[in-house]
Amino acid sequence: MKKRYLFIMILLVSIGSACSSLSLSETTNAEPVVTPANPSTVAPTVVTPESTPTLVQTAEIIQPTETVATVLPTAAVSDVDYPTEPEAVVSAFLTAYQDNPQEMETYLTGGRLADMPEGGVNAFLGISGQLDGFAIQSAAVSPNPPTAVIVVGMIVDGSETSRYFYLVFDYSRWVIDDIVTAQ
Repeated sequence: MKKRYLFIMILLVSIGSACSSLSLSETTNAEPVVTPANPSTVAPTVVTPESTPTLVQTAEIIQPTETVATVLPTAAVSDVDYPTEPEAVVSAFLTAYQDNPQEMETYLTGGRLADMPEGGVNAFLGISGQLDGFAIQSAAVSPNPPTAVIVVGMIVDGSETSRYFYLVFDYSRWVIDDIVTAQ
């Protein structure tokens, strides 16, 4: 049993040494960094800009068998203009409803965009008609995990209604994950 274990260990060390000593160098004027796999068994090599090796590739190039597309929402709001507080994100979302409805998607999570109900963002918000005004009634923010609940009172076509906006901190900014009608 000890011989088998010793053989496997020697085999693994040999494979690891062989793999870690492989490297690709590019032809540049900068000096490459040489890191030997085992400093006690590899003599140091000095490489000067005049003797920099050319690119040598010994690995087989593997072609992808299928193409995977990543669909990201188009950001109508630049990162510089994007609100930093959850309340401001909800305000920008509702302002976009009035001014530029396509911009509303900028403030939603990727998962919400992928699972949008029939009717789009307006159906997700749960209102149709003219948004005459809104006011943030309360905000609760949790730092760990970073989540927020913003309660907003709205006047839609002269009638009052309220919504709970649930936000998460995703990719270094606050985004709306869910909207629920207040009862």
